[in-house]
Amino acid sequence: MAVNQQIVDSYVDRAVEEFKKNPVATKMLRRFSDELPDLFCQSALRHLEKPDNPDACRLLSILMVRQQGLFEFLSDPISGTRDKAIRVMRRMMAFDPSFDVRVARRLPDRAGLNHHTALHGRRATRVLDILDEVSSGRRLLPVLSHLVNSDDKNLSAKATLFVGRRMQSVQWTANLLRHQDPRIRANAVESIWGVAQDAAVSVLEDSARDSNNRVVGNGLMGLHILNQPVVFEFIPQLMSSPKWEFRSTAAWIMGRIGYPEFMVALTVLMKDDNPFVRTSARKAVISIRRAEELTVATIAERAQNLTPEETSSRLAVAEEAVQPIVSVPGLGLEGQNYSYRKG
Repeated sequence: MAVNQQIVDSYVDRAVEEFKKNPVATKMLRRFSDELPDLFCQSALRHLEKPDNPDACRLLSILMVRQQGLFEFLSDPISGTRDKAIRVMRRMMAFDPSFDVRVARRLPDRAGLNHHTALHGRRATRVLDILDEVSSGRRLLPVLSHLVNSDDKNLSAKATLFVGRRMQSVQWTANLLRHQDPRIRANAVESIWGVAQDAAVSVLEDSARDSNNRVVGNGLMGLHILNQPVVFEFIPQLMSSPKWEFRSTAAWIMGRIGYPEFMVALTVLMKDDNPFVRTSARKAVISIRRAEELTVATIAERAQNLTPEETSSRLAVAEEAVQPIVSVPGLGLEGQNYSYRKG
């Protein structure tokens, strides 16, 4: 009888289930790993994604490190979703904290010694994206920082975000705002989101005047994160831009900020001549409505466990918190002005 994936799955499932009480389980897993690596890899991935037996998953992790199929899975966007790859990567790092270094060394190195075997194209970008999500701190910078200057523009842009998030250098970002590739500029700006420095605010304001709409959007989002009301001075300019990309970005940033007061402006953009602008505006409206529904549901759920007096008090605080406290002139539509909260 030919051995297929279903048969291997059944044996691996049983070995994992009986791992502690059946001495044959370990031998079985090792044998499948050695003799049927491709089939074993597919079975093991199911358990690593949703570990149901820590001891068995520890052995699976040890065995999987030697499997080329694991690296194929992590690097191939077709093999599985990004979220699934991230879950497996986190599981591997739980048992081997240096696993991110192993994966990082699959990317083109600084000296060019591994370029004939290294990951390239979409696979390299996918791996760098996963590493950005699961590997914290600066430990990988010596291994990967040179990729900012890669000839692969997609990889270079992704590396810019990876390196920038770990450096959090305003000056580094300011220098990259002169880069010709808008993807590099946009990712450099995103990398300093949350840096509470006057210099960061200045760089973000500069990026909000960029010639590329994605750079502008990231700059405005960064300013919003830092509670800078100047954001609301830029939105009317974007809405009235002759370029549809900037009008679409206006809708995007309003959706990300999520203030209900944006609904009137978004209604206008939903009637825009450009279909991409209309789509962005609809998505923003949906996002704001979902946030409102979640807030109401959360208050109602928590209210079930409160006394009537406590409920009344908290609702009063919530109502006060959502009142507009910053009047923003210039966003007036049809003779009206609209107000937005800080923060």
